[in-house]
Amino acid sequence: MPTAVGMNHQCYEVDNAYETVRQIKERGGKLDKEITTGRSGCLQFWILVPDNNRIEMMQHLPDSLQAKALKAVQAKYNNLIHTDKFI
Repeated sequence: MPTAVGMNHQCYEVDNAYETVRQIKERGGKLDKEITTGRSGCLQFWILVPDNNRIEMMQHLPDSLQAKALKAVQAKYNNLIHTDKFI
C-alpha cells in the first residue's frame, strides 16, 4: 500500500528534444537527467524546477508507442470527423 500521496512528476511533449535542451542550457537551466530513449521509444529528459518538482520532457518519435497509438486513434475516428452523419 502506498505511504505517500501526491504528484510524482509532470510530462510535457516537445517537438525537438535536442533543441529544447540547448535552449534550456543557454538560459542557465540545468538538466536532472540527460536525453535518453525511453522504453516506449520516445526521447526524454528531465529538469528540476525551483520547488524541486521533476518535469519530464518527451519527444514522440515516429516508431514510439505513443506515436503509434495516436495514429491508431486518428485512423479510427477520422471517418467520424469527415462525415455528414453523427453517430
